Formats: sequence, structure tokens, C-alpha cells
Amino acid sequence: MDKDISEFYGKYHINEELGQGRFSVVKRCTLKCTEKSFAMKIVKNPSEYDKKNLKKETDILLQLEHKHIVRIHDFFTNSSQSFIILDYLSGGDLFEEIIKHSYYSERDASTCIQQVLEAVEYCHSIGIIHRDLKPENLLLSQSKGIWIKIVDFGLAVQLDKYERFWFGFAGTMSYLSPEIINRIDYGKGVDIWACGVILYILLCGYPPFANEDQRELFGSITSGKYEFHSPEWDTVTPKARDIIQSMLTMDQDNRPTASSLLTHPWVRERMNIAGTENREETIGALRRFIAKRKLKNTVQSIMTINRGSIDGIGQRLDSSKPVSHVPLRIQPAINRESVDHTRLSVDSTDDINKRILDLTHKIINLETNEYLDCKKSTEFRVGIPCIITARDKPLNESTSSTHSHKHSILHPIFHTLSQDAVCVAYIHVCTNYSDSCAVHTNVKSFKETRVWQRIGTDWVCLHCHSSET
Repeated sequence: MDKDISEFYGKYHINEELGQGRFSVVKRCTLKCTEKSFAMKIVKNPSEYDKKNLKKETDILLQLEHKHIVRIHDFFTNSSQSFIILDYLSGGDLFEEIIKHSYYSERDASTCIQQVLEAVEYCHSIGIIHRDLKPENLLLSQSKGIWIKIVDFGLAVQLDKYERFWFGFAGTMSYLSPEIINRIDYGKGVDIWACGVILYILLCGYPPFANEDQRELFGSITSGKYEFHSPEWDTVTPKARDIIQSMLTMDQDNRPTASSLLTHPWVRERMNIAGTENREETIGALRRFIAKRKLKNTVQSIMTINRGSIDGIGQRLDSSKPVSHVPLRIQPAINRESVDHTRLSVDSTDDINKRILDLTHKIINLETNEYLDCKKSTEFRVGIPCIITARDKPLNESTSSTHSHKHSILHPIFHTLSQDAVCVAYIHVCTNYSDSCAVHTNVKSFKETRVWQRIGTDWVCLHCHSSET
């Protein structure tokens, strides 16, 4: 099916951008002879590893032919970019559709999860595991009514002779199963677990496992700690809770298959069992869930732009993105209350950038000192806890008075998100000195990105990412 990209321009017109994926851009294109619309996934400057993954993704998509799975139509490639031509799904994602309506019931949720499970059952029947099932990958093929199609098979794998294997650490954080987090061999059950998380959200509007600190999040998942909170779950039928509990079974050996879940009374006999009460609170919670997701996506996009300016590539390194083959080394989260408010007297861009740079210097030193003496006094406060990855230990590894540290910020790049939000990317250099000889003992450098937002008179650090160079 592979064709040279020159053939694409003879067949298709390129239209507007539809969205951005982890390492790609998706645009609408139209077939010249019929004006029919398709979605084109564009991957620019793919590495050899990217090319291998694209080949794997297209090979899997070519095997799939199901009413609830996106279909591939063409694949074009050359040395600098690759285009995958897929179904154009005009209805948006499932959750966006739900919040448009004034009426939404448990019975509707049952209909939704049935369509997802039918697609999962089909994939599993031919040995394909999606590994990244989540609401963003459930799109609607039309603008009216619910007709779900599963998309994005970029992390999908195909079983060979083993029903279980260590295929690598992959997925999206809140939807990861315990076996992936615990890094043990896994199989089709990871998709069932993700379906359980999706169904939980469908019924209450928020996920069963949620924490900005990845260690806390993973701890909740691996211990199976979730609740059916009151009052939002008081009106959910027992059968709905039962099917969720079966999907979120900790032991993958005892987790049901997609086929068995489709025979569950809450799915098979929904007209008699599933509740019909309008779940207005769920719609409201879904709106908040979507708003938070969009904020994270915006931060991720800005990090891509700024990190690309530093690295020379547009690679996403956000810890909230889907990850594959990425070692997780996470520092303790920092979460402090404001003690001393910072007030800005002027709002010029230069003054704001200067202030953000000053606060960034201070937060770097505070993060270092916190491990030494747990200092709490600061001129700023941290909102969402900072997630620091790719460091095994704090910059200050010893409390000995015979060592000191100097922190420098090189090549800061500012991106103004709004009048009250700024993203800064930079190189952080940490030099360790020995006081006894006044010479440096070692130097470490990190690529870092921080997003700052002004709330009232405070500047709040919403997000931090750091990776060692």
C-alpha cells in the first residue's frame, strides 16, 4: 500500500487542521475526483524508529474492518514525511457530544460502552491490543446520534504465539492497568481495564483514579483504590456498579473478556435494567473534565513549541502525554501555600518575562533547598504539583556543609499564552562546588519547561517538566 507522497498531491486537496497528536498533525483532505473528505495523519521528519512504528500501525489498521473502528484508505511516504489517510469523523469525540445534550442517562452510557466493547472484542479476536483506549480516542462518525469509532492505533500491538508478553510501558496515565505499572507481562486485559475507567467517567463525569502526582496516581491504581462517591453514585443502578467492578478487577487472570462483558445484563438487557434518570450532574462534571483536559493539551502544545526551539525538534516530552518505552523517574511533588504575595506594578511583556525569569530562579533554588531544610517561605505559590522527571535524586544530594551548588538558567525562551499566562523553556545548569577547595566537582544540565499563570496578584507555577541532557 505504500506510495510516494508525490502521488498524494495528484489525488487529494489538503484542507484545515483538525488536531495534533503525540508526534503528528491531523488535517482534513478531500479526494479530488469526488470531493469526499478524509482525515490525513501527517508525521514529519520521522526517525527510523518512527518509520518502524508507522509501518506497524498501518499493518494493524489494514487488518481491521469493523463498524466501530476507523478505517485506513491510503498511505504515502518519503524520506521527510508520511501521510496516513483515514476515515473523516465529523462528529467530534464522544464526551463533547454528550455535553451538547440536556438529557443523558445511564441507558445512554450502556449504549456507548457496548459499541466500544464490540470493537474491542473484534480486535482481541484477531490478537490486537489497542493499549491506549481513552475518551479522546472515541470519535463519532457523524454529528447527530452516537456512532462510535475507535481511533489511534499508534500504540497497538499484535499478539503472536503468547497471550501475554512484556510489550513495554505504554498508554495514558489515568487509564493504565496495574500490570503495566508493575511492569509484568500483560495481554488483552489492559484494554478491559481502560474500558472500566471510561465507563466510570461516563457515569459520573470524573475518573476513578486521579492525582497530579504520578506516584500517588500509580499507587491508587496498583492498590485498586477507588470509590463510588455519594451523592453522584447514589442513583446509579447496582448492575452498572457491578460491571465496572468486574472491569477494574486487579488480577488480570480474573478480569472478564470483552465477549463476556457484552453478555452482562446491564448491556444486554439495558432497556429493562439501566437507569433512565437524567444525569445532569454527570453532564456538568463532564464539562469540567473536558475543560481540564483542554488546558493540559494547551500546555502540552506550548511545551512542544518551546522545547522544539531548544532541542531543534518538535518532540513532546510532557509527562501527561501517552508514553511508550519511557523510564519513569519521578521526584516528590512540591505543593506549598502562598506566604508572601507578589504584586506586579506594570504589565509590559518585558517586565512580565523578567519577573517570570526571577521567579523561575527562585523556585529552582527552593526545590533544591526543600530537600535540605524544608523551607516554606516564598514569594510565589505552586498550584498543580510540579512533576519532575528524569532525575533519580534531588539536585542537592547531601546535607553536608562542605558542598554548595550554583544554578544558572541559559537561553530562556518565553511564549505568552495570554495576559496572565506565560510558558518559559530554558537550560538549567547545576554546578556542584566543594567549599574546601573552591572548585566545581561536577556539572549537570537539564532541559526544563514551566508554565506560569497569574491568579489575582500571585504567579502560580502550573506545570514543570525537566529532563537531563
